[in-house]
Amino acid sequence: MPTQPDWPDRVTASVIVPIRDAALTLPEQLAALAAQDTDVEWELLLVDNGSRDESPSIIREYADRWPRVRHLVCERPGANAARNTGAEMARGAHLLYCDADDVVHPSWVGAMTASLELHDAVGGRLDNETFPPGHMPRHPDRLPVTGRFLQRAVTANFGVRRSVWSHVGGFNEEYEYGSTDTEFCWRVQLAGYELAYAPEAVVAYRHRATLASAARKSYRTGQAHVRLYRDFRDSGMPRSSWPRTIGRWGLLALRLPRALASEPYRWTWVREAAQTWGRVVGSVRLGLRYL
Repeated sequence: MPTQPDWPDRVTASVIVPIRDAALTLPEQLAALAAQDTDVEWELLLVDNGSRDESPSIIREYADRWPRVRHLVCERPGANAARNTGAEMARGAHLLYCDADDVVHPSWVGAMTASLELHDAVGGRLDNETFPPGHMPRHPDRLPVTGRFLQRAVTANFGVRRSVWSHVGGFNEEYEYGSTDTEFCWRVQLAGYELAYAPEAVVAYRHRATLASAARKSYRTGQAHVRLYRDFRDSGMPRSSWPRTIGRWGLLALRLPRALASEPYRWTWVREAAQTWGRVVGSVRLGLRYL
């Protein structure tokens, strides 16, 4: 990587990247961040969250050669803890979040910053083409409504004003994995702030490449859905109905033969089954029903 010029003492935006065991993908993301084409004054905070691979050495290399890169360590578990650590140390009025396994487009910092001048929080567009999704679902070109309740953005491409982050109390560190971004976005909206879509801010999203990793993600997301219901039912999040639940289980049973015969369909079936089972486990653990 070439030596970068000094950055100014005052910055408008702080880019925060939580990192855990991302040595295989982190260099590509850092190269993309180094190549940003923008006049915005910004800093980069790389937050190591207990990596056991070569990620810390990669971070140190970039911090040594790229002025204003800041290497932070978060010992509390979970991506939300790392995101909060970065925000606590950030100097910018705008907090921009991306992940270590994706790749931001060259205009990302500028587009996110421009959008945050107009809105309280923003979610950018996720590019499904650079890293084809395989058998995973494509991200929509919009901010989806989740849980039949409110919109959410994905923290792989997310920005929020620092004042808003502070007012809502930061990211909820109880959510270590699964719905980490949903929980935060819902609190932002319930606090009266606007969550907007920024299609000009683009990140190439790297989808799950193995069926096992896709199943783990879905299982943990299913558990997190129960926690969301616990935390937001008084704010209006609806309970899962018995007809919907029975219908979902019945479709899983009916579709099993097709899943055994078709690999693409098998991925869909396994993800849905894992999420359904995650809801069962989450309901038992939290002592409430959200199936």
